[in-house]
Amino acid sequence: MSATDSERRAILEALGAYQKRGSVSDNIYDLAYAVDSESDRGLVVMLGSIIEDMLLERILGTFVELTDWEKKELTRAGGILNNFNHRVVLAYSLGIIDQPTADHLRTMKAMRNACAHSRLPISFDTPELCSAVSLFFAGDGVATMKNPPAGAALAMRVFFLMAFVMLSGFLKEQDKETAIRDARALMDEAVKVAKSVTAELQASREKSKSQ
Repeated sequence: MSATDSERRAILEALGAYQKRGSVSDNIYDLAYAVDSESDRGLVVMLGSIIEDMLLERILGTFVELTDWEKKELTRAGGILNNFNHRVVLAYSLGIIDQPTADHLRTMKAMRNACAHSRLPISFDTPELCSAVSLFFAGDGVATMKNPPAGAALAMRVFFLMAFVMLSGFLKEQDKETAIRDARALMDEAVKVAKSVTAELQASREKSKSQ
């Protein structure tokens, strides 16, 4: 027997509520470990969605206090805040974010969508994804990001994490210096995690060989 309309609605609402539960830690050390087991594709989808939710909360925080029903009306299909792009446009129009931040948010949206919907394998070994990461940065290293050497996927992953921390900092109204400092701290911690995992794998391989 198929589910009734009310049962189906309740099940899907519960799934939607579960999706929004939890958060990414503000602690750099915790974040580096929390995302370590995610694939590149999963990492981009997860952090891109978190940035979209943070943007929505920042926008809603500038409004008068709204009921849950009013928030749903704004974010439902056809509502003025129902997708990532609408949220970027409104946030910029209200002066909540500046043009560079709007551009970075659009880059994050494009990366998230590519990783969510691509029918081809996609990772930080994919040149197109690496080129997108380069859009978050400026300086001499950008050319290398657009055409990274073989085996640079881990470095590109760390650069993406840095971009996430910077963007989340801007959305939390951190000054840019603080956001950049936190991003660099994350890079250092992510490198430590990578070295630790590599050492553990190497030790495991050596142990297997000796048995």
